[in-house]
Amino acid sequence: MNYAVFRSWIAATALCCLIIPCVHGQNSSANHGVEKYLDSQTVVGPDNFAASMSGMMLAFASTQGEAYMNAAVEMATHVSSIQWVALSLELPPTSGRLRIEMKSEEAANQLAAAVNTLSSSQPEIDAASLKVTAVEKSVQLTTASVEDALRKLETLRKLLGAERASDAPNAMKQLALAMHNFHDSFGAFPAQSLVDKQGKRLLSWRVMVLPYLDQNALYREFHLDEAWDSDHNRTLIEKMPSVFRSGGRSTRPGTTRFVAPLTDHSMMGRIGPSVKIQNITDGTSNTIWLVQADESHAVTWTKPDDLVIDEKDPIGSMIEPETKGFRASLADGSVRFFARDNEATTLMHLFSIDGGEVIDSNALK
Repeated sequence: MNYAVFRSWIAATALCCLIIPCVHGQNSSANHGVEKYLDSQTVVGPDNFAASMSGMMLAFASTQGEAYMNAAVEMATHVSSIQWVALSLELPPTSGRLRIEMKSEEAANQLAAAVNTLSSSQPEIDAASLKVTAVEKSVQLTTASVEDALRKLETLRKLLGAERASDAPNAMKQLALAMHNFHDSFGAFPAQSLVDKQGKRLLSWRVMVLPYLDQNALYREFHLDEAWDSDHNRTLIEKMPSVFRSGGRSTRPGTTRFVAPLTDHSMMGRIGPSVKIQNITDGTSNTIWLVQADESHAVTWTKPDDLVIDEKDPIGSMIEPETKGFRASLADGSVRFFARDNEATTLMHLFSIDGGEVIDSNALK
């Protein structure tokens, strides 16, 4: 995601959170990404703070839909009321507070509400740890302990690391279009993996669709008769196209969070010939073919590896307990967000291409 909307806010928050664990010798990997970010950032004064937040949040929100835009417009209206910004720490540093003083209580209340709305809309993060409060004419974020500071840093790391998260819906639409263009060329969608004559899986479907992602040159570099980890093909892992990185931050280079859900009846999980569009009798608008899993389920993009779904706990197969839900691409090319409290049976029906189940779209969360 382009988190320019939050840059000034994040820089000041990160500084507040970093000082405490660093003093206590807990400068862990959780805050390493924030340290690197602060190396190239400056905590700006209130005038620049207001200007940068207003302009950049509107540019960002314009790509996110009406709900985001409404919140961003609301926030931009009130950041112009910022009077000053202060960072305070208790000594020895075990707690801290970031405070933004506004012109009025109304402006403070509405700015806090807008910040919290934008933060809570991100499924990647624990928005509660970065929740701000309005106190009279100020907007405040407090850090109560070393542990609290580290928790906030981990949330900031996810925000900063997942800098392409807002690109995920567009990336998933690009991948769906590539799949349909592949279908137009070959009369079927690509199989989950390219196999040799002995049935050994060699390369992922992600390699097969490269020509339909304007990646012909990269596609021609692959030895299609060799496995993904052959001496030659493994040198191409580092050349992963940006469309696969748009799934957000992954801890391992060359890995992607865009994976196909594998069940006995899913588009890429079922045994048999490659799926044709006419095989999707449940309807393309009722069939999930691709999901954006969390970091722990990221796979090497060239490896014929996707995500085996546990029918009793499909959500747990894709995301961690603290994650609100997941993005999915449907076979018609649309992309939507599914909350984690959707029923397991409903999700399994959505993964199936031909189960004949009736999906009540109004009941989906």
